[in-house]
Formats: sequence, structure tokens, C-alpha cells
Amino acid sequence: MHARRRAEEGSAAHVGYIVSGRMIIRGPDGVEVEVGPGDAFEAPPGHDAWVLGDEPCVALDFAPDPGVPSNQDGNLTLP
Repeated sequence: MHARRRAEEGSAAHVGYIVSGRMIIRGPDGVEVEVGPGDAFEAPPGHDAWVLGDEPCVALDFAPDPGVPSNQDGNLTLP
């Protein structure tokens, strides 16, 4: 989980699952998605994310295996 906005540093693609709390994920195209408990998400390369409210956001993040296929934009191709 990002402790602060990281857009200036870039970020890799990954998938995750929200255990508790809420956060916003902003893709490099500017589209924002709010996720909360029980939600799975896919964060594209170049995304930004931050916690909403005062409750900590507990998320399980999974980095892609180099063997997982991706499209030309670097997004994961999940079955």
C-alpha cells in the first residue's frame, strides 16, 4: 500500500484484494476506481492509489509472475 501518492515515481502492474478499509486507484488514463472490503482489483502500470478516510486500508497485493502474459500496454492478461 502506498503511504502517499506516488505518481511521480511510477508503479508496476499488480493485482490485489482489499481486506479492510477503502482506497482509490487512479489509472494512468486518469480514471479513478474506489475499492473496499471484499473487492479484488487490478492496478495497471503507472497507477496511483491512496487510502480514503481515517481507517487504515489493509490490502493483499500480488506482483505478477514474469511468466504471466501481458498486453502491449503492460497490463496483466488474467484468465
